[in-house]
Amino acid sequence: MKLSWLLLLGLCACSSFSPMAMVRLAALSPLDVDPADIAVALSLPEGITLLPGSAAITMSASQSELGKTSDERYVLDARADTNASTVYQIARSDLSRFRDQQALISTWKEADPDATKGSFSVDLTGCSTGVGPQPEGKVTVSMRTSSDGAFFPVIQNLPWSKVLSETDLPDLPAC
Repeated sequence: MKLSWLLLLGLCACSSFSPMAMVRLAALSPLDVDPADIAVALSLPEGITLLPGSAAITMSASQSELGKTSDERYVLDARADTNASTVYQIARSDLSRFRDQQALISTWKEADPDATKGSFSVDLTGCSTGVGPQPEGKVTVSMRTSSDGAFFPVIQNLPWSKVLSETDLPDLPAC
């Protein structure tokens, strides 16, 4: 079993993902990466920000032979970045819990890989500020899975108008 990476932004449709990012993420297992190294860089158009506390990672797995499931949500803390984006990383207080879940799912996988299924997602919920986003505003998302690695683009310069046309997003709530 290989847990899959799934970036759920509530901001874009799958056709907007960078094919190279999909290849890189497919080659990684969330069970093997150090959670302290996972980082998501997000650049949103003026007029959009994230709802406080809405940035999170969810890792879920089930082991059908044992009839067990594990479903955990990890808060992402934000810090400003020099590239006009905000970088989100798993909160320090959640790192040991993440590692514990990795160990649990790994034991399931070792015991019976075919009976173990899982998913990993990054969830971000936006809200509007001021007059809200302008249609020509751009969304860029990059990710890093190694502390000494570079960020790689997942979504690059996606127009906000395309975000709206490719998703069933309702109007963004006010922040």
